[in-house]
This record gives sequence, structure tokens and C-alpha cells, in this order.
Amino acid sequence: MTSIKTWAVDKYQALQDHRQRLRYQPVDIPEKPSQQANGDYSPAAISLLAKARALQECVIRQSAWDRREVAEFIRGAVNCVLFSTDFTIAQQLLDRAEATYLQGMQAKNRVAYVLYAAIGGFATFGLSLSLWWILQLQVQHWPISMQLKLPNFDTTFKILGLATLGNLASTSMRMAGIDLKLERNKSSIFLLAITKGVLAISFSIIIFIILSHGIVSIGSAPSNHDNSVLLAAAFLCGFSERFASDILEKIPGVSSDTPISK
Repeated sequence: MTSIKTWAVDKYQALQDHRQRLRYQPVDIPEKPSQQANGDYSPAAISLLAKARALQECVIRQSAWDRREVAEFIRGAVNCVLFSTDFTIAQQLLDRAEATYLQGMQAKNRVAYVLYAAIGGFATFGLSLSLWWILQLQVQHWPISMQLKLPNFDTTFKILGLATLGNLASTSMRMAGIDLKLERNKSSIFLLAITKGVLAISFSIIIFIILSHGIVSIGSAPSNHDNSVLLAAAFLCGFSERFASDILEKIPGVSSDTPISK
């Protein structure tokens, strides 16, 4: 029993030490540098200290992943400004600090983007299925002339599910090319990711209606009512909005000067 208690205490202490190492310790940055021999302040030194304070404020507010490494670069730059007349090294250290900070923010925001895209995709999938279920119950009470012929649950589930998977596959493949290092507002990342999921589901539904009614055709497919064609189209609608916009442009009277593309 004693050994288990000792092990638990050691693990807790190790966790506390790890959290302490990750906690950002602000660098003490003076408002003004040391005075020069003539009693004036160096404009270059003032500029560098201002840049260091601004960068440190960004690191603290955004909780950057590499904040400890950034703090060391900032501390070195401030020391160079205060105890040296050559500010070249100080500028280089601040550039390294900024690059490290932006690299950490890029990785952090990309992870958040993929997470939000997954949450938004599955949430939209669930809401769409709920809407189908509500319509299925309500349409029975409508006049015969207004009743809609909705697809069965199995088809609806496959169409919406493949559109969601296509969206997630596209997000994963293009994650390395998404530039989010300058994005400081998590709400913007959330809305961007959620919008992609909504577009994927919306396009898959519209394209399903268009193909199932034979309004347009895809390539040399013998019948647009074939389930394999409809399922493949649903996945492609989630994977690329360009595919959906190209099909919409085939409809007579519909054109777009700025087609949507991923």
C-alpha cells in the first residue's frame, strides 16, 4: 500500500513539474533602454524593446505551444539591447522568437481546424438525419399534391455519411497547405471549419436530387439512378466543392463566374 501511495505522489509531482515547465514566465522588459553617452535613447533600442513586448503579449494571450523557447529568445534579445550597442544579434533573436511563435501557432491552429471540422461534419450529419426524420413524419399529413418522395433511411444515411467522410478526407489531405499561423481568433477557425461541413452536406443533397432525377449526367454513366454513381457523387461533393459546382453549371440556365473550389 505504501509503495502505491509513493508511486502516486511521484506521478503527481512529475505532472506538476511538467506543468510548471510549460507555464510561461514573462520576461522583464523595461520601458526604455539604457541612456547613451550623450543622454539620449537609441531609437533602434526602443523599437526592439517595443517589438519584444508586443511579441511577448501575443505569446501570453495565445498560449503558444513553444512559449518557453520563445521566452528564451526574447530574454536574449532584451539582454543584447540593454548590455550591448550592437543590435544586430538582438534583431536576429527577435526574428527567431517570432518565427518560433508563428510555427507553434500554425500547428496549434491546424489541429483546432481539423478538430472543428470533424465536430462540425458529424454535427451537420446528425442534424440532417434529424431533419429527414421530421420530414418523413410530417409529409404523411400533407395533401397528396404536395407530398414529397423522400429517399429511404438507408440511402439518406449513406449519402450524408459519404459527404461527411469526403469533407474529412479533404480536410486531412489539405491540412499541410492551410495557412493559419496569423489567425488569433478561434471563432474564425471554428466558423471556417463548420462552413465546410455544411457545404458538403448541402451540395450532396442537391447533387443527389439532380442526378437521381436525370437532370444532368456524369460522364458516360448508363443511368444516373445507379446507387454507385449517387454514392460516389456524394463523397466527391464532400471532398471538393468544385465537383458540385461543375455539375450545377451543367444545368441549363445556370452559370457561375466564380465557381467554388477547394
